[in-house]
Amino acid sequence: MVGFDWRSVTGWSVELSNSEPGEIVCHNDVCPENVVFRDGRAVGLLDFDFAAPGRPMWDVAMAARMWAPMAHPSCRREWPDGLDAARRLGVFAGAYGIQPDDSEAFVDAMLRTHEVGRLFVRRHVEADETAFVEMWRRGGGVARDELDDQWLAENRQLFVVEVAQLLAER
Repeated sequence: MVGFDWRSVTGWSVELSNSEPGEIVCHNDVCPENVVFRDGRAVGLLDFDFAAPGRPMWDVAMAARMWAPMAHPSCRREWPDGLDAARRLGVFAGAYGIQPDDSEAFVDAMLRTHEVGRLFVRRHVEADETAFVEMWRRGGGVARDELDDQWLAENRQLFVVEVAQLLAER
């Protein structure tokens, strides 16, 4: 919204933010469950309770992590087999105008969003919040976190190269 000054609002959520206030209000939770589809097209966005001021790179990296998805291949139960998450990460970055020179910063932001998201879920599980406990159990819990952490760390350079290559081809 033109003219909206986020500084005039208090009480922003910090649970999924990057702790670097920026020039936009980030949704911070653009996962498939928070998008409304009609005839295969996204027509709406739900669930703004974690919105907070931040930087565009953060919001794009957070969304890309959930949509690529940046999870160990054995943990992508709702996604097609053989999905090329690294390529999808690059396509996502390109669609949002990330520049080739920012490939490494984009991948590192995505990795940081993973860490923030993991800690967020664990806090809610430890608080014994039913929805989070169920999601945690269904998703694989600690074993899932360890698989994802290892896979992301081992493939960081592949992600940087893939994103840079796809962005350079645009």
